[in-house]
Amino acid sequence: MDSQALRMTRILSTIPVNSIDSKTHKPCSMGSGCFVNYKGHLIFLTVLHAVEVKTDILHGIVVDYDSEKCRTVLYEVNDFSICAMGDLRTKEVDIIDFAMKKFSTPMPPCKFLINKNHIGEFEKIDRIPLTSDLIVAPTTNEKYGFCGLIKGSLIETETVLGLYSTLAYYDNLRYLKSENSYHIFVLENKNYSHKDFQGTSGAPIIDSKGNLVSLVMSGHQSPNNSNEWIIYGVNLSKFSTVIDVTCDLI
Repeated sequence: MDSQALRMTRILSTIPVNSIDSKTHKPCSMGSGCFVNYKGHLIFLTVLHAVEVKTDILHGIVVDYDSEKCRTVLYEVNDFSICAMGDLRTKEVDIIDFAMKKFSTPMPPCKFLINKNHIGEFEKIDRIPLTSDLIVAPTTNEKYGFCGLIKGSLIETETVLGLYSTLAYYDNLRYLKSENSYHIFVLENKNYSHKDFQGTSGAPIIDSKGNLVSLVMSGHQSPNNSNEWIIYGVNLSKFSTVIDVTCDLI
């Protein structure tokens, strides 16, 4: 896949997730996710901390932007399936930072705004689902990338209530290793802080051929090398059985 097609695949398959305070009707956090055609079923994948159940908080995927009223249009999504791993001997339970929802309807018509020129004219492009059996594992001889909307800031006037954000695109991730339920990737540290990634949680991590291999979970500066930023991603293949059960495949 050429670089421009790969970039657009990563951008258009990443679906923004906004969380709204139901009392104030104001956005309070951002995340990401992706739609996946999986064995004949449509599922939405993200991470738990982007959509976890909280009192008075609603979650929705961004489907459009109403330019006349200056507002984001959301499709409310709740009732996610989650995963936990337990040890019968120690009775310890580990909640996995992963969430999914099976859709019985087609993918909502999600739009991506692209700036057409320097004077601020925009064009709407359809976002896309990925197709995967969730079995592609990362390797050390591949390069990976992901994107998402970051640095969200609430703009509130008498006529406008909006959440403005910046599209961030990261490529040239290298696979380091896998531990427990997660894959670990390395990214060149370009003076990053956590604000440079807040909003990408749940974004699909995609290889150079357009294959889904993981979801962004968290990250931090490498304790051993200040020039590297560590990205943790969900090991999707490890939870394919859980997804099969949710989709009534077994």
